[in-house]
Amino acid sequence: MTYTIRHVLSGGDTYEEKDDDVVERTVGPVPNKVTLIPAREASPPGFGLHLTTGPNMGFVVYIARPGRATVGLCFGSESEASDFLAYMRAANASHPGIIGNSRLGVVRPDLNPDSPPLVPLTTVDLRAAQVQPKCF
Repeated sequence: MTYTIRHVLSGGDTYEEKDDDVVERTVGPVPNKVTLIPAREASPPGFGLHLTTGPNMGFVVYIARPGRATVGLCFGSESEASDFLAYMRAANASHPGIIGNSRLGVVRPDLNPDSPPLVPLTTVDLRAAQVQPKCF
């Protein structure tokens, strides 16, 4: 990286640069790795439902929508994920693996490494779910 520091000594109170008195210092190349924008700021963290006990402990909840790839169920904020979890526990407790025309479950490559199936979400899984950062 090569960079220039431009320090305006006078004339900075006008838009025209021709009346500026400046000192410029160019430094480089600097061989150090520099992070301009940290990853956590470039893409905000998502929040997912993580299973903390039971046979699917350690896995996260995925969603399979018709005509789309199966992906980790992801929310933009912790409160959105918590609201969804509360809704699922209250309104959809008897059939937690289905919401609308989509299926919720856990991807278990350990059960079939060639084609990981979506194991339907169960009431046991729903009770074990906790909101945590990270969607997959």
